[in-house]
Amino acid sequence: MKKIIFAVAMSLCLLVGTNAFARMQGPRGPQGRVSIEQRANSKTERIQQQLGLSDEQASKVYVIQLEQMRQMQALRRQMQILRQAEAEQMKAILTPEQFETWRESQQRMGQGGRSGMQQGPSMRQSDSKAGKQEKSEPARNKKKRNNRPE
Repeated sequence: MKKIIFAVAMSLCLLVGTNAFARMQGPRGPQGRVSIEQRANSKTERIQQQLGLSDEQASKVYVIQLEQMRQMQALRRQMQILRQAEAEQMKAILTPEQFETWRESQQRMGQGGRSGMQQGPSMRQSDSKAGKQEKSEPARNKKKRNNRPE
């Protein structure tokens, strides 16, 4: 009986906590996403605090951020169309099994962001000369990921 009461209490706490967190996130646009205007505004506020911008400077920065985000959104749409066209072309060439394997590999690369473009340990070890250099020298070419909230 105590276990049931405890489980119900924990579920209730989790539900209330999740709801409170969602409300703290503020209003969202369609599909639960923050609108471009809201993102541009929050980025402008961050820049204003970091650099101590005047209100006039902040309003100009907002316009720049908003336009940049609109352009990025248009580019994302174009990339999505290109990826769909690529998938259709690949599907026409590959067998169903090959296509499924290809699609899964594409999804894995997409999950890590830019991980598909970075050289992993297995790639470095395939070239014995490069592998020996890597062990003696620090990795200089590794890019750090930006932890940006978006």
